[in-house]
Amino acid sequence: MYWVVAHFHEDPRAETILHQIHDIMWLHRDFYTDDGTYKEGVAVYSYMSLSSSIALYVHFHTSFGLGLDALDWARVGQLARYHLASSGPDCRKIDFGDSHMNRGWSAPHTLAAMAFVGDGDGFADGTRLPSDIDSDKIDSCQLLEYFRCSWYFTENPFRVLPFLTKVDWASVTEACDPASMAGVRAVVLPGGGYASFRSHHPNPNAQPRRHLADRYENYNFSMLAIQARPNAFAHAELDFGTVVWVAGGVRMLYDLSYGTVASFYAGRHRQLDNNPAGHNTLVVRNATSGIENTCQFDLAKGTMEHVTLPNGLVAVHVDGSSVYGRDRAQGRGWLDKMHRWAVPLANGHYVLVDSFAVSPQHQAQGLAVDNHFWTASHSGGVPSSCSFAIDHVEVDISDGAVKLTPSCSGLHRYNEAEITGWIHGASLQPGGFVDDGVILYDWQWSSQAESHRIRFQTHAPVQADARAFLLSSASRSDDPQQQPTMAPNASVTLAPSCNVYACFVITVDKSTYSVVLTTDSELGSVACVSGCEAAVPLEVVASDGTVASTWTPGSSQAADPPPSTSASSGGLGIGVIVGVAAGGMVLVAVVAVVVARRTAASPSCNASLQPEKSCSNGKIAFVENQFFDPNADIVDVDEDSLMPAGLAS
Repeated sequence: MYWVVAHFHEDPRAETILHQIHDIMWLHRDFYTDDGTYKEGVAVYSYMSLSSSIALYVHFHTSFGLGLDALDWARVGQLARYHLASSGPDCRKIDFGDSHMNRGWSAPHTLAAMAFVGDGDGFADGTRLPSDIDSDKIDSCQLLEYFRCSWYFTENPFRVLPFLTKVDWASVTEACDPASMAGVRAVVLPGGGYASFRSHHPNPNAQPRRHLADRYENYNFSMLAIQARPNAFAHAELDFGTVVWVAGGVRMLYDLSYGTVASFYAGRHRQLDNNPAGHNTLVVRNATSGIENTCQFDLAKGTMEHVTLPNGLVAVHVDGSSVYGRDRAQGRGWLDKMHRWAVPLANGHYVLVDSFAVSPQHQAQGLAVDNHFWTASHSGGVPSSCSFAIDHVEVDISDGAVKLTPSCSGLHRYNEAEITGWIHGASLQPGGFVDDGVILYDWQWSSQAESHRIRFQTHAPVQADARAFLLSSASRSDDPQQQPTMAPNASVTLAPSCNVYACFVITVDKSTYSVVLTTDSELGSVACVSGCEAAVPLEVVASDGTVASTWTPGSSQAADPPPSTSASSGGLGIGVIVGVAAGGMVLVAVVAVVVARRTAASPSCNASLQPEKSCSNGKIAFVENQFFDPNADIVDVDEDSLMPAGLAS
């Protein structure tokens, strides 16, 4: 393009090349999904595309007065939401697929998507001037989140967009009330198969804030990201259902990162970093040979949906049944059903719920189906000193739980970590955690890399199973005799079934939750039933922005709930909750509207759970036919930040 501009009036080939550049960009148009996800991942492919696309528009407009209609600029503008939702509180990228765990924002690509591209208006017809910038339309808290992970700059200064220097960014970020960033923000992008929860998780040991955009403020947040990207996308791996977990400025559960190039033609199942065994997901051990694993099938597609449970908690549900072989002919499939739910709890904790059934051809003998959990390992073991180049987590399995003790902070170059994590789990079929130790695998940047693997396995092959895992974390106490401060009170136990498929009881901090699977394919509820905070008044807003009904604490249900978005196939309808808390802070969450088809085999959760059949010695008292639990935790989602109207649809 630089050559075209320089030679346009001197070389007749320049105009031809200009048209060719425009035509080739049409081939790139659908790399941005309708919800703004970039199909090839965050780092660095989305950066390359975004920076080049903006530079080309500026060239087209300033040199020729033309717009650039080859790209869907509304989708390009939404990329900022995807970027921020893919940046963990440790200021490193969520590295699903062929993506790097890059630290911070080294160039203003995301800032340009927020401030310049915006809603994309005027780019196709050229009415958008390169000098235009809409700082007044930028969400100040979204911008603050960006600058909390932007503390250095490596971009070529000659490629910096001049209009970005016109805004007093500090003043814009100062308009954000940090209190509005409390609670849980959910970002669910089903078009690209990506979702993350970012939860406020106060750290009593956090250093005093030096300024509003201090990156150490990220100590007070945790994140759980989950992947359901179609593996037919370029640079996608066979990693359906995998998760990354970050807490207290430290990564607890890791992806194996870019590793080797994920290529369908090269056989992704042959590299550990590209196949299911190298990810934090369900793995069929019978499909393993050495480091190869074939339990997820190439070019198969699962689904992701944003649901809300009857008790007010928001969840992400991924269905990987097709990916694990449900639709394969000649008995080639492994699992007939594969479901995973991710649910955020209060204080930065999370629950993963898995339910699966093996394919009919494997029912007789069953299959060994494990849950893999990967964390970091440093070749020298526990480091004597810390730096950004060191990732190491000590692993200890005792009393049926996994304790994760990170060595180094992810936010301060030389500091030790200030957080400890735990994974508690339980299953319908008897099983427990095993420590596989350090695993070596090929990596394109060196001869080999290493990571630490933990598995949850059953004692015998299974035909079907349901499992629940609690991911909890706590700040370390200054007093070594009191470490850790919270999570020893955590537990996950299997309770009597209560006429449902599975029931688990989860305790963390001083709260107790019930996790109820009404069938092997439906999560009925994750309800906080003891030690819950009081709810705030709520308005239920349909996806079109109209107020459909209201609910206040103490009422049994919402009147006239919004219609289902999936009633034809059963499921959970979705609306958006808007509440006003003390001080006028607006809180947005997603409210459950139960519309799933109920049959004799799929009883209504509340109708079937009578108080006398409570799940754990009177700990859980179910209220029959109660639509909302007035004592349930309310999942607060930041009003405009990464949660646009219409997300529920």
